[in-house]
Amino acid sequence: MPPPTPREEVAILKARCPRASHRLLLKLVKLINAIRGLPGITDKPGLRESIALLGALVNEGSGDLGEREIERHLCFLAKRRLDLENLRKALARVETVMEAPDAALESWVEEVMEVAA
Repeated sequence: MPPPTPREEVAILKARCPRASHRLLLKLVKLINAIRGLPGITDKPGLRESIALLGALVNEGSGDLGEREIERHLCFLAKRRLDLENLRKALARVETVMEAPDAALESWVEEVMEVAA
């Protein structure tokens, strides 16, 4: 089964983790999609991993997502040793993607946040 589109993923994640902040939700979707695009990752994270990671971050009181938080939660993102090693090597690149503007994704998150309010 193919992963949900980023727009669908935003809606699903907000429904499953309603306490997630706008910023955290936006950065998590960017993170997951950046990892899915990495060539060295064979077992790409799916929706289940996205939900689990977002839930863990929300439960910890995290309002943002950066390299340090990603490093602490790699177990949610990489299931195989080689994937873990390749993801560690690509963390700076992944963080750059997370910080880059994405008008479409930002508007979808805004939309979901307004509906949830």
